[in-house]
Amino acid sequence: MKKINLIFTRDFDQWVQNIIRDSLVIDAPKIWGKGITDQIVHFDGVTFYWYRYQKDMEKLKSFLIHKSIDSEIFSITKQDAFLKLIKDLRLTINSPISKIKNNKKHLTIITKLFKEMYPYYPLGIFIAGPWREDFLKIHGKDGQEVLNRLLHSREQSEGLLKIVGLHLRSWLGPMLKKHNYPSEYVRLLTVLEIKNFIEKKKLPSKNILEKRARGYIYINGKIIISDNFNKFLVKNKLAITNLEPTSNANSISGVVACRGDIIRGKVKKIYNSYGVSAFKSGEILVTPMTSPEYLSAMRKAAAIITDEGGLTCHAAIVARELKKPCIIGTKVATKLFQDGDLIEVNANKGIIRKL
Repeated sequence: MKKINLIFTRDFDQWVQNIIRDSLVIDAPKIWGKGITDQIVHFDGVTFYWYRYQKDMEKLKSFLIHKSIDSEIFSITKQDAFLKLIKDLRLTINSPISKIKNNKKHLTIITKLFKEMYPYYPLGIFIAGPWREDFLKIHGKDGQEVLNRLLHSREQSEGLLKIVGLHLRSWLGPMLKKHNYPSEYVRLLTVLEIKNFIEKKKLPSKNILEKRARGYIYINGKIIISDNFNKFLVKNKLAITNLEPTSNANSISGVVACRGDIIRGKVKKIYNSYGVSAFKSGEILVTPMTSPEYLSAMRKAAAIITDEGGLTCHAAIVARELKKPCIIGTKVATKLFQDGDLIEVNANKGIIRKL
């Protein structure tokens, strides 16, 4: 039985997942000296759950935190090159859709920039995130300069993957509608499928995409149609090691990102941008993690609770700006609470309780 860990829950597009997978499996080993064997992504019809093999992540963590701080991947030169790619990618995707004159060229540019940028992206996410203390224990004060560099890179790249996905949806969605496909199917298309659509006006059949929309698993670079993830786990002898709350749990805790009064209210879960418009004032926002398009819901929320994130994540920063009670990093809030549940949020102690 192989153990896997849930790493992220994100509303990213299949195009993004393709490039990330290929980067970590193929390109990152050439740059870091070691990469990740593979990823398992489960789309349940609403959002994407990203899993990694536990042993794989343990080996990668040990390899990277012990890597010399003089390594080229941590250097000012490489981090500056990474920041330049981020800047170029943002400029490319922030230009008005109406100004895109050559769709093939535009796709080639963003794909190239993304592929070149991504191998450096996880360094800030992991080393300046959950592996930070371990990195500093090994490298001490000498490692702080590297860490500061990675933190800066992480801040500059914040939200970039989601913004790229939103750009794809805004750009390609109307084109899909013209071919009588739902615009939201953009997020289900692979790199090759988008390329074929742009160059040859060729798309997978509606039947195939309808099946994907109900649920699929992305593993070993292939899409497996399945709406039963547990059955897939059993068949492939996989076990998730860092998930579920106990069946009788009625309270959980997390990290206080913004203190405030004890709030009682009804839960409203949001997993992606499509759910934001249904959010009502006074509800308590429960989500894996927020991103910029969640802002209108965050303004209406009585309190904000996330599964993931640290004190510099989007949810924490925006909550402090809005002065909204906010508890992050609960790991299982979206699993334990359901829409309409009445809960109490104590953002002074970091405790959420079902009433």
